[in-house]
Amino acid sequence: MQTRRPQLVRTLAVLAALVLVALGGLALLGGLSDGCDGQSHRLSALQQIDAFRTVPDGSRPTSAPEPGAECVDDSGDAMLYASQDYPYTGTPAQVTDFYLAALPKLGWGAQPSPRAGETCFTRETDAGWTVLRIRFADANLQDQAYRLFAEAAVDGRTTCSD
Repeated sequence: MQTRRPQLVRTLAVLAALVLVALGGLALLGGLSDGCDGQSHRLSALQQIDAFRTVPDGSRPTSAPEPGAECVDDSGDAMLYASQDYPYTGTPAQVTDFYLAALPKLGWGAQPSPRAGETCFTRETDAGWTVLRIRFADANLQDQAYRLFAEAAVDGRTTCSD
């Protein structure tokens, strides 16, 4: 009986070592880590971009005073997102014209967007390289509302055509 105990201890030690090696390999491959880990400061910075406070007269957030935000890592490329909905009066063209005039003064560059009903801007922010989209043609929006939608890649750079 005394001889079996050292053998059991050795077997358990070997199994534990194999488990540690396997877990270490998964961590190196990203299998156990989430690309969103440690991104709270960048996510907060994305919520604070100046565009969310630059709105046409008469517009105000339709929900919470601060944009909603999340980090999503479902495809292996983690992305930071923040958005806020605003009501508006007038036409979508008037709102778009407001942003085309106001945002370049804040350093945002207008970029072509392949999406219908969307105007897109880009700029480096405290959240990293940021894409800002202004959307009217969103099935989740009610009439006379638009959405400011900001996104930043955790690694790399996103564009208006992504």
